[in-house]
Amino acid sequence: MFAVSIGAYFSLLACRDRNISHAWFLSPVVDMERLTRDMMNWFHISEARLEAEGAVSTPMGQTIYWDDYCYIRRHPVDCWPFPTDILRGAEDALVAEETVAAFTERFSCRLRTIEGAEHWFHTQPDLAALSMWLRESSVSSSWR
Repeated sequence: MFAVSIGAYFSLLACRDRNISHAWFLSPVVDMERLTRDMMNWFHISEARLEAEGAVSTPMGQTIYWDDYCYIRRHPVDCWPFPTDILRGAEDALVAEETVAAFTERFSCRLRTIEGAEHWFHTQPDLAALSMWLRESSVSSSWR
């Protein structure tokens, strides 16, 4: 399985009971509650305001919904039994480094961080690093 950003989060919820031989996550959102709380803090949105309004738009074009926030809190990622390689950018401003590190440690994943890369891998150096990582981690996907 290969998933990017929020796609990794949905995969973590939807595929935990599947038979997956290996997963590769690029810039994964591994703790949606943390990301949502971070976004609320960035834009000074309190839980009380979110609950009262039901939905609050942010300057970054995302809308935070109370119902989604409640669902996220009720459904944390608490199981991921598959061999997993993770690639993230050192300059990822969306997903906190400690969040990915904690997930990596908790579920025995392999993590590689690319200096200079952000959340979205889009530059030539980013794409070259992604390509190399996929080749290297695919060759060694039987690491567990």
